Amino acid sequence: MAWHSIKSIGDSETLKARARQIRDEIAQVVAVALAQCVGRDAGDPDAQLAASLLLAAWTVAFVQAHLTFGQSRDTGQAQAAFLAVVDKDALGLTAAMAGTPYA
Repeated sequence: MAWHSIKSIGDSETLKARARQIRDEIAQVVAVALAQCVGRDAGDPDAQLAASLLLAAWTVAFVQAHLTFGQSRDTGQAQAAFLAVVDKDALGLTAAMAGTPYA
């Protein structure tokens, strides 16, 4: 069922736009939470960058996992595809946040 739902979203420009809007709203909530955790302003650009990088990577990870599952029908391969992207993001996020309170 979930595979068909993801395909439906991918086939609809309206649903893709809404999914991006939701992702951006979540990124803003994450950015505010990050900033609050280190005592910075809610609009802190480092927090916004960290949150955006995190959410972008999770978006890519979910897409890759769904594509992998769609091709293989193997949840283990889908999980591995998801985690491979998340691991790369962790490295990139650590590098991007070097010298900030978010490192």
